[in-house]
Amino acid sequence: MPARCGNSKTRCWPKARNGCASACNRNCKSKPTARVGFFPHSQRRLWNARAKTMHLRTVVGVVELSVWYGYDPAAHHWGCPIRQQWALSAHQQLSPGLQDRLAFTVTATGSYEQAAAVAAKWGCLTDDATLHALAQRLGARAEAQTQQRLATTSAEVLPQRAPSALTVLELDGWQVRQRGPGWGRKRTNQPRVEWHELKTAVAYRHDQAGQTAGGRGLLARKLVVSWQGEPLELGRRLHWEALQHGLARSRDTLVVADGAPWIWNVVADRWRGATELLDFYHASQHLWELGRAVSRGDEAQAAAWVELRRHQLRHGAGRLAAGPSSRPVGNANAASSARASSGQPADYGTWARWSKPGPMATGMNSGNPTNGDSVKMHPGGRGGPNQPCLERLPWYGCPSN
Repeated sequence: MPARCGNSKTRCWPKARNGCASACNRNCKSKPTARVGFFPHSQRRLWNARAKTMHLRTVVGVVELSVWYGYDPAAHHWGCPIRQQWALSAHQQLSPGLQDRLAFTVTATGSYEQAAAVAAKWGCLTDDATLHALAQRLGARAEAQTQQRLATTSAEVLPQRAPSALTVLELDGWQVRQRGPGWGRKRTNQPRVEWHELKTAVAYRHDQAGQTAGGRGLLARKLVVSWQGEPLELGRRLHWEALQHGLARSRDTLVVADGAPWIWNVVADRWRGATELLDFYHASQHLWELGRAVSRGDEAQAAAWVELRRHQLRHGAGRLAAGPSSRPVGNANAASSARASSGQPADYGTWARWSKPGPMATGMNSGNPTNGDSVKMHPGGRGGPNQPCLERLPWYGCPSN
């Protein structure tokens, strides 16, 4: 990197008098006595150094710089030392400060087009294609850093903290709209827009959960991990991050989900022995599907059948009947037909035994933590005392033995 030595000084020398001229001639320009060019990473001098002009977009406009360009004998490639010092890519035209502002604008808005409009308001004219390329470049850099971090052993950040009685893990997947291979083209046979599932997980200690004055659930601190790809990779990342927040010393682990099979597979891969919890919202959905099937489309009859069991499910009042004896009169074959069409096993007529919810089942839900809308599940009916237990009921998303 070109550098200027700091021993430059103002020099004066005598001059013959001529009219009103002073006795001395002063040169007020600070001139360097030496210049050097080297690469910051290798600390080696440039070979075949030459001066080049570089234009850089900054928050105050385009800046023109005169920089050195040459060969790095240690890395065996040509490059610009000042770009290496500022962590700029080979052809990057955005300064680090402007790049940071634009990256924040992209994350704070809903689309690249909106981000470009907001950036124009604070004096940076750009387009959505530039912001998309910026997001791709920074995302690739962040992924490389994440892979390096995952290769190390995770250590708890605050080991002196008392162990938590319960660590809660919530996993879910949702669809995100992304650009397809045909985006921006006038004529193309490829899709311009594609939808992909983004898997998201939240982890927090149960002592970090609270309530507002109005009774709404509140988390003082939580950990959020997202991943687009294989479910087991999400489990690996979540497990590494959760260990930093005391998962290893937590006495119990609770997993809240919507019953998707991939979530139970991740739980079996990473947290064997964890308690699995199906949120009340999805349990109610399954009850409605079953109620409409056994009522043959009679909404009034289905509503009466479902609401009674939802109340039992929510408050843990005794025994919840989900088998043939609970069907409305005259629909003996409806439930079996519904099971056959949905691929449920023939022994689906199993009783689900519910007791009064215990402390572990209170305040857990995948949609809104700490609101109490949840149902504790454990395969094979291995439930603890005073805790709801679902016995081999695949309809509720519980993996059967």
